[in-house]
Amino acid sequence: MKWKVLLAVLVLVIGMGLAEARGVVNINTHVHEPSGGHGVKVAHTISWVEEKSNHHEHSYSNNTSYEYNQYNHSYNKSLQHRSEEEKGRKPVENLKNKFDMIRSHIENARNKYMSAKAKYEALKHRGLKDPETFRYAKTFIGNGIEVAKGWIEMLMIQIQHANMSEDQKNRLMVKLENCLNTLEVLEDKINSSETPEELKVNVQILKDNWSEIMITVKSTLGQLAVAKLGSLLDRLENVTVKVEGMISENNTVAINLLNDCKLRIKLARENLELANEKFVAMESAENPNKLWIEGMMLINDAKKQIILAFKDLKKIYIELRLVS
Repeated sequence: MKWKVLLAVLVLVIGMGLAEARGVVNINTHVHEPSGGHGVKVAHTISWVEEKSNHHEHSYSNNTSYEYNQYNHSYNKSLQHRSEEEKGRKPVENLKNKFDMIRSHIENARNKYMSAKAKYEALKHRGLKDPETFRYAKTFIGNGIEVAKGWIEMLMIQIQHANMSEDQKNRLMVKLENCLNTLEVLEDKINSSETPEELKVNVQILKDNWSEIMITVKSTLGQLAVAKLGSLLDRLENVTVKVEGMISENNTVAINLLNDCKLRIKLARENLELANEKFVAMESAENPNKLWIEGMMLINDAKKQIILAFKDLKKIYIELRLVS
């Protein structure tokens, strides 16, 4: 029975791993540079690493096998004595609540940004000396900054809960806090601008600082992606250790699949280490965007290896079923 329960848990981990490996790196950064003399487009859209709890629940119901469903009841029964806090549900709920609050703030700021921008576009033919045009120009720029601040705050929450050393977390948090402080100062400058000339000067200052902020944000995003995939690799390695004890010496098919799986884990780990080096080096590099692209290519290679490794585990599970 214990052996079959291990197989059932293996199905759970495989379904979970495949879903997470496919979704964990979904980071797209689109920055509209400040343009024109009368206004600035500050829009920062990050497709974040998805919060996986609901996605996992859906994935399990669609992908778990008959064997998992058969033994799931007994497996869950053994967990009933644990408190909700021990299972980690309360921390997850608290994290979700934080995300929801910031998302709500971002959505509110974005709506104000879009509304003010539309009104500014309709009135800009009057020029910034027109009081109404001037007011809407400041409003849409200020709310664009609020959106950017919200995304950075969400990133800071993810860093706090990431699989990173405390030193790395602290280093990244300080840099992101500096970005927030810079944006707050610039937002105040924009909002306090009293003349078109003053607004234009402050918009240029915003533009000059924006590129530096984006380097920090991209560098942090890259390191966060490495941490997410590294955490997935740790779980994958733990499963391979358990699976290895379930394979008999004469099952060459399963042994070969396990060796392939271990090799993929090794390659993925090496790619993640190289990617992290590039992301860390971005902020002092002459061409940080080149390092960003190279780092993301390594991330994608690691992701592919992880997906293939989980597929190897799935094949091992099928092979173990056949010989059981």
